[in-house]
Amino acid sequence: MSDNNLAALPTELLHNILSYSIWNTAGEFRVYTAATTGGRPKLWTNHTYYTVAATSRHLRNIVESFCQHLIILHKSTTKLLPLTKKSKNRTPNRIRWVKWIAKHCVFCGKGSTCMALMYNTIRCCRKCDKKEWPDKITMTAALNNYNLTKLDLFTPNVLYPENPFPVLRFGIYDCMGVYTTMFMKDEVEERAGLIHGKDSVEDQKARRRRRTRIECSMRMAVVGGRWVQIQSYDAQFRDKTDELHTLIQQERAGLPKSGIEHG
Repeated sequence: MSDNNLAALPTELLHNILSYSIWNTAGEFRVYTAATTGGRPKLWTNHTYYTVAATSRHLRNIVESFCQHLIILHKSTTKLLPLTKKSKNRTPNRIRWVKWIAKHCVFCGKGSTCMALMYNTIRCCRKCDKKEWPDKITMTAALNNYNLTKLDLFTPNVLYPENPFPVLRFGIYDCMGVYTTMFMKDEVEERAGLIHGKDSVEDQKARRRRRTRIECSMRMAVVGGRWVQIQSYDAQFRDKTDELHTLIQQERAGLPKSGIEHG
């Protein structure tokens, strides 16, 4: 959509579009040194509100009015006051809003450098994270308690190339030097129901053993929630291509056409 077409949209619709980036802290931060800026080092962010406001004067006014609305709506949490003609602080509303959400927990308003575990685009302190998303479980618990494998949790993969499952949220954090992967308990239970259906526990364990063999025969690992190829010269990974192909075909033979087992 061109800039002219975007500017032609009604104000209400533009505000609705901007609402999708209210709490987004923008993942990319770039630091410019004093040498490149001619003075103090500057921190620049490519937040949506900045880029849209830089498009035209009309869109800048739209962004400013929307951010002023946000400041008024959330003033009890942010402690920010809307700008008036008598205000000494003339910093644009968009800058005030983006700076605040980049440094404070969006739920309690306290200063925080942490991101929400399940939504890593918003600031959230650890206390509020536990309060807002209480039912989280580790990947180890998800695998052991529900007889699942990584092939069941991280899709698409060689077993489910078309990914017939709903999105499974996860978060990764550093726990005493060890990266720990967390899932929402209700979503894992739903995934286990799609995988196992009404099968008995023994059938579930047998399915897990078969898929674990496939997983161990793959020259792939899960990195950031996605399966990636790894280079290994370990003897256990040699000459297993045919075995892996056979295991996958055998496991797929037990799946219905939809790719989801129902028992």
